[in-house]
Amino acid sequence: MLVIFVTSKDYMIYPITLVNVRKEASFTYTYEFTKPENLDWEEGAHTHLALDNFNHETGWFDKKDIRHLSITSLPEENKILITTRILKNHSYFKEKLLTSDIGDMFYLFKVGSRLTLKRENKDLVLLSAGVGIVSFRPVIQQFVKNPENIESLTLINIDSSGEFLLQDQMNEYHETNSRFNYYYVQSRELFYDRLREIVSNESYYYIVGSDDFLKQVRMELNKNGVSDDLIVFDKKPEFYKELNMT
Repeated sequence: MLVIFVTSKDYMIYPITLVNVRKEASFTYTYEFTKPENLDWEEGAHTHLALDNFNHETGWFDKKDIRHLSITSLPEENKILITTRILKNHSYFKEKLLTSDIGDMFYLFKVGSRLTLKRENKDLVLLSAGVGIVSFRPVIQQFVKNPENIESLTLINIDSSGEFLLQDQMNEYHETNSRFNYYYVQSRELFYDRLREIVSNESYYYIVGSDDFLKQVRMELNKNGVSDDLIVFDKKPEFYKELNMT
């Protein structure tokens, strides 16, 4: 049984162990970790992942040893999945991930979610760029498991590389629930064309990607009559303030 450490920062730190690494596409890897018994989370969760490298002077981790990432699994899967891109020119943290071994210890803390399903009898639209799609995997899983009070769920993912992630799973989810649809596109033009085909000022829109992607998609939604209160980012409140959305 893993021990849970309580920190002076007023939240738990969970030790986790690397179980498996799977290459999903060029430069994209999924890391599977053990799930602490006492840890639970909602769909669309984010967390902080830390290397096993304490700063003994501060009793804490250095900034370079921590990354904010999405958990791409649900608690009932009994594992923590984290998918990330590691490009050729990568950071110290990504290098440590890339060269890690099965059995290595990591730490998890500050788990939360800004992407939980809104069950208000509306259509929900998930918009992602590149590897951002993985943040929506547990959201879609939760919908397929329980679509109550959701009219439909639609995913549009853009990836210029054409190496679309989760294709088999998306097809499986669609076959399981006809109220779920998904589209993969390789260009912004096709992305916005597809979005305009389904846009409605009665739907909720969840957006995951770079800051520029979030801002551009928000502008496009606004142009098409979608108010800001129907747009959800996987971001802290400060980002909303930056866009004058609060």
